[in-house]
Amino acid sequence: MLHWHVSQTDGAAVSKALATATPDDLQKLDKAGRCVLCAALFETRHFATEDRTAEVDVVKLLLKCAALDVNFVCERGMSPLLTATQHAPVEIVQRLCSHPTIQVNEQNERGQTALIIAAEKYRVDILDVLLQCPSVDVNLADNEGNTALLHLVAQETTRNADGDITSDDNNINRVALDICNRPELNVNHQSEAGNRAFYSAIKTNKADVVVALLASENLETDIDHNMVDEDAISYAFTHNNYASFQVLLDKTTLGPSFTRFIYDAVDAGHYELVGLFYERGLAGNVHTRHGFSAGKLAIYVSVSTMVNLLVSDLPVQLVDGHILSRESNTWGSFLDVTNSELDPYFRFEVVRDVLNHPSFTNQRDTVVRALSRVTDTQGRTVLHMADIDIQNHFNECLYFCGRYEIFERPPIHISATSVVVQAYDHGVFKQLFSEFATSDGSGILRLRSEGLVQSMARLGASTEDEIMEDGFSLTEWEFERFCRQKYVEQSTVAIKFMRNKAEYDREIQTRRELDPAFVVTILAKEAGSDFRNVAAGVTLPGGLSMATYPNIIVMPAADRSLEDIFLKEKPDDNKIRAMVQDVAKALCHMHDKKLVHGDLKKLNILRVQHQVKLTDMDAAVRVGQPIGAKFSSGVLPPEMFYKLKSDSDTAMYTRYWHTSDDTWRKMKPRGEDGNLFVVRAFHTDLPQEALPYSLRKATTAHDAWALGCLLYQMYTESELVPTDRNQDIEDEAIERAATWSDETLKTRIHNKIQNPLARDLIQSLLVVDPASRMDMRQVLAHPYFQVAHAANAIVVAKLDYLEQQLSAGFDSMAGKFDQVLNVTRESISELAKTKEDVLRGIFQATEVHVPTSFVILPFNILDKKQHPLDAVAEAAGFLHQVVTMGTHFMDAVKANQSIGPIVRLVAPGMPLYLYLIDEVAGTPVVPDSKDALYPIKIDTKSPDYVAFVAATMPFIQTGFKFLQGLNTVAGLLKSLGVPSLDNDTIDAVADKIDQAAKTSSVFDFEIVQAAVEDVDGGAPVERIRGAALRQLVRFFDKVDADKDFAGLQRTYAPNGQAVWTTPATVQALDAKKPTTNANGREKGDTAQAIYLSMVREPPDEKSTMNSSLKSLPRDVIIERIHPEHGPPVAGCTCLVM
Repeated sequence: MLHWHVSQTDGAAVSKALATATPDDLQKLDKAGRCVLCAALFETRHFATEDRTAEVDVVKLLLKCAALDVNFVCERGMSPLLTATQHAPVEIVQRLCSHPTIQVNEQNERGQTALIIAAEKYRVDILDVLLQCPSVDVNLADNEGNTALLHLVAQETTRNADGDITSDDNNINRVALDICNRPELNVNHQSEAGNRAFYSAIKTNKADVVVALLASENLETDIDHNMVDEDAISYAFTHNNYASFQVLLDKTTLGPSFTRFIYDAVDAGHYELVGLFYERGLAGNVHTRHGFSAGKLAIYVSVSTMVNLLVSDLPVQLVDGHILSRESNTWGSFLDVTNSELDPYFRFEVVRDVLNHPSFTNQRDTVVRALSRVTDTQGRTVLHMADIDIQNHFNECLYFCGRYEIFERPPIHISATSVVVQAYDHGVFKQLFSEFATSDGSGILRLRSEGLVQSMARLGASTEDEIMEDGFSLTEWEFERFCRQKYVEQSTVAIKFMRNKAEYDREIQTRRELDPAFVVTILAKEAGSDFRNVAAGVTLPGGLSMATYPNIIVMPAADRSLEDIFLKEKPDDNKIRAMVQDVAKALCHMHDKKLVHGDLKKLNILRVQHQVKLTDMDAAVRVGQPIGAKFSSGVLPPEMFYKLKSDSDTAMYTRYWHTSDDTWRKMKPRGEDGNLFVVRAFHTDLPQEALPYSLRKATTAHDAWALGCLLYQMYTESELVPTDRNQDIEDEAIERAATWSDETLKTRIHNKIQNPLARDLIQSLLVVDPASRMDMRQVLAHPYFQVAHAANAIVVAKLDYLEQQLSAGFDSMAGKFDQVLNVTRESISELAKTKEDVLRGIFQATEVHVPTSFVILPFNILDKKQHPLDAVAEAAGFLHQVVTMGTHFMDAVKANQSIGPIVRLVAPGMPLYLYLIDEVAGTPVVPDSKDALYPIKIDTKSPDYVAFVAATMPFIQTGFKFLQGLNTVAGLLKSLGVPSLDNDTIDAVADKIDQAAKTSSVFDFEIVQAAVEDVDGGAPVERIRGAALRQLVRFFDKVDADKDFAGLQRTYAPNGQAVWTTPATVQALDAKKPTTNANGREKGDTAQAIYLSMVREPPDEKSTMNSSLKSLPRDVIIERIHPEHGPPVAGCTCLVM
């Protein structure tokens, strides 16, 4: 009945029954296996959600009963304390614990004590009560080896929205700490599963517990052989348990044993935790992990830590003074400006310290330059991915004045007073932004659509393809990034280092007064730039220091000087006339400003944007002022020389000028037989009275004489008087220069110059009396320049226009193709002559339907295994072998010797490749697809190879003639995949081809016929020629059965010659073919008519070389191929001519 009263919560009945109850009555078990007290305790289990006051009162009544055994064990080993710990309120547990006979450490059948149950249930209030019991044993473990502490530290620490640990977790941590601080605690206890409190606490990020356990001297921390502990550490890394690891690293030496787990944090993106280890130098090589982001790590580490990481993982390595490339996983991601979480100033500080790292002290410039050129996976360099401040810092480290990247090549000009170098201007975009950007109202400068259009126009680019919506604007960083990716990388400038301040001042002042249309201008400088302070630190390639050249100006880079044009381009009459006219106009402009150039020579005349302009104004003076502070004696008029009359003159002169060896070398007296002459020069810092001669006043006649010297040399290819490399007169010629007579000059000019108008103009300039020399207005009015209205001049002007259009096309498509297809009357005539001379005698009167112009090269450019520049050099060298083979071939024919060894152009087994030639463009045809049939591979091991080369020798030479006949160096380079080369490289290739052309010989069928007739007297030349042609036809039938011919088609020139070219060009040619007039004669059958019709045709201003129809009028080329020959001879069916 007692169980019934308890279940009904009938306190009165329970009280009445207890009065007579015996121990057996109280220990009787109900159906659930519980004694009376345990049953009553079980009924209190809902105390947290419902009012169980009555149930609690029943328990209190039972606890007062003297017959009650508070330690009685029911089924499953459950004692009242164990049951109360699970179900009863804390006050009942308190009453039980205060009972004098209570056994606190009683364990149920699972081995659980009340303390373990309370810890498992996270009943913190009951844990507090139990831990106050003196006899409680915190080391007891259940059947699985779990102690109360293990249960407590297994609870994940949770945080609220503010990142603070919740109150419940705080209470759990407090109790755990209470247990940890007990001296009797076994800190190394391990459960059956291998769990230890120390590593469990790390796993659940209970940093305070970790600290408390670490205080024990007995703590064992070895994890090398405990997989459970390792899993705990890995879990902690994966879940960013920052607090625990901070404690561990600060208070233990366990860091190195954790290094291998950092990868888990990287994979999980917990860079705060990764940074913790980096700060202590314990991260190892975790930066090599795939997906590692230095940019994300940087948020959590110091500047010095980030510097050390980047230096250890730079994409370049300095080994014994040499730069080596290596893989890097940090440099690019750290610099990437798209990582907006990173403080820009922090990034800047790190990059600055990396570039100044002590390990690079002796090779800093080399390392910085190498780092600036490294690209990321998207092909971006540091200057493309970094922010403006870092870009500017790199520029300051790399470039002169933080802007100018001086070319790593010798200076383009060196003299005693100045050095000129070329450089890339990396500040041009910044300058444009500053010039055209406007404020957005908040003080931030932005470039709007109209500013972008103006900026691009300054760069020579268009914005037609850019979509600019309303409100379009760019920040400075966005604009620079846009420019670098869309348009150009930099612009080329010339930097002139000058020794003398006076000459520098004259140059600056003079240029300010002159129109940039006539004089190479000085580019604008950034405000506050002080070139003079940084010049001392500049050392040019070859070790040339600029310390003694502290005065610097920056100018646009010229295409070439007149000296280079004269030596390399061999200008004809028309080009000489045009250039000299530009020079005369520039001098006229100067003279109108009352200025005299004072040092006019080919080196001081530059071609800029297809116009020649004056430069080097350091010798310029005003009319009427003393002239001679700077000069080149080779272009001085006679009045500028003085003959030393006595020893006192000589001594006086020597004292004045012998201030240094360099100065004396230029200024020392020259002459022979005791007749010593000097220039009437002076030094701006020395008194003129100390000279033995009077100074001359500047007049425009000074420049007139120099212009005459220049024009004389352009026509005669020799100087008026011999000079050295600085155009100063040689010793033996100075007397002649000082004592010219008009008669002597007239005779010299008459004997040397054939052009009567040029001769007359030169005679009018090279006059001994300055007052009798022509001024520049008279020069410009001279008949020599008045040829613009002649019919021939119109044609020449049209040709010059076509050449400029072609040059512009190459510039827009490839950047630096300075040498382009020179479409002149001579080259067109040479093309026709090549085709005619080589082929007319070859073919019998039979119809031919295959191309006959091809070139054989030792490589397949489609393979892309060879650098294009190497391919160009190999092609040029191979042409020499072809020439040599042709010569040796004919020698072998004459001597009736074997030709097998002669035609072996490559090493045994190496193939050759046959490229068809577009006979209009004059270049090899390179298909776009790697799987294309062409170029055709020729097996040099084949037994038919020797016969093939022997039979096709005339065609091989025809192809070679095409390569040199049209001066297609640029076209050849383009077809071989070379995007851009400098002038020197192109000149080198052109020289090789030209040298080969000078030694080549035409295949001679007459020699072959004579040799064949020794064997068979009945073999006429026509049959030999036909056999050669048939061999070529068979070759194409075999290798190109579909007659693809690399896309080429056949058409005809007006003179009847068949040409093979692209379908687009064929269509254009057909549209341009002449019609027949009423008299049956072709319209345009004369050169004059063809050219005049071409002149009247308006030019397409937007034409580029990117389109075969819009760029170069191909019909012009074809129509000018010997029109005087007329149509093919009646009855002739040969289609290859």
